[in-house]
Amino acid sequence: MEITILRTGITNNTTANIPFAVMGNYLSNGIAGATTEYRYDFSSFVITNENYVKIQYRTTEESEFSESQEIEPNGGSTVTSLQQVVDGLNSLNLATFFLETDDINTYIVTYNDNYVFGQVEVGSNLLNY
Repeated sequence: MEITILRTGITNNTTANIPFAVMGNYLSNGIAGATTEYRYDFSSFVITNENYVKIQYRTTEESEFSESQEIEPNGGSTVTSLQQVVDGLNSLNLATFFLETDDINTYIVTYNDNYVFGQVEVGSNLLNY
């Protein structure tokens, strides 16, 4: 039996750490090869009692934004991290979102040429007594 060796190189031409999958775990949410960046600054965001995330989006052919349903990334309980917010956005299957930090700021980022993204809302629908 002949052994075949496959070698490949991957180059990230951005300054971001972009997630990608190898060996059959294709990221189908538009990030591969996309050049349009969406960056949301969450540097001053302080988690208090937020329990949902939603985002405005539209395809590149549409002119009006739609708004996603409220996603409760922690099962309706208060989110405890920005990663849970990212996980909630990713559960919409519109794009692959990820966290990026530099020396000062924290961002939620995606690259996508199939959708246009608007505002991200992280809020609470919990009753405060």
